[in-house]
Amino acid sequence: MPSPAESSIIAAFDDDDELAGFWCIQVAYHAGPLWIAPKHRGTRLWASLHEALCRTFAKLGGTGFYSFCGQPKVESIFKALGYTDLGYTVWKKEIK
Repeated sequence: MPSPAESSIIAAFDDDDELAGFWCIQVAYHAGPLWIAPKHRGTRLWASLHEALCRTFAKLGGTGFYSFCGQPKVESIFKALGYTDLGYTVWKKEIK
């Protein structure tokens, strides 16, 4: 769960001062992208990179992170590493 100190909330209240809705923005760890040079593909380099990534992440004090992909090969790597497919479509909003 993200720290409230690192989150913001926007709230709307109706004419009776009752909560009508809210939307939060939170800091979330994202591990990615994963890239392996062509000559090193098929060597399982991703496994040792993942071990080092997890050791580094543990030092940050987090409890989990997200990774995104749209490629079957990367999805198979995530499955092999024990990631959970959340079944979500990811949307992004650019602020200019």
